[in-house]
Amino acid sequence: METRYPITPTWRDVRRAIELAKHDDLRIVGQATINGVRVFAIPSRSQQGTVHLPYVDAVAQRVICDCPGFQYRGVCAHTMVVTRHLVNEAQGVISAMRGQPAPTLNVPLGG
Repeated sequence: METRYPITPTWRDVRRAIELAKHDDLRIVGQATINGVRVFAIPSRSQQGTVHLPYVDAVAQRVICDCPGFQYRGVCAHTMVVTRHLVNEAQGVISAMRGQPAPTLNVPLGG
């Protein structure tokens, strides 16, 4: 049987996932890049000793998780933790680049 999830979760589900991630103080306990895919390890909220593996799906342009909540709602606390991590990472890059000249592209114009 194929696993299905909504393409766009509701804002209510997103807010609830964020609240759960904060309430349970979920954190990334490991990460790796496997075949070019960034995979994160985050403890399960409901099953002691279980770790869920949300990953960045570049094609779908979203974070996907293997937990039941994500399979049902298309969003979960684990994906919100990873999303927050990715946003913080991007903000760090932007902050580091402030004050630096814009990069130049050496691309020939015309044919």
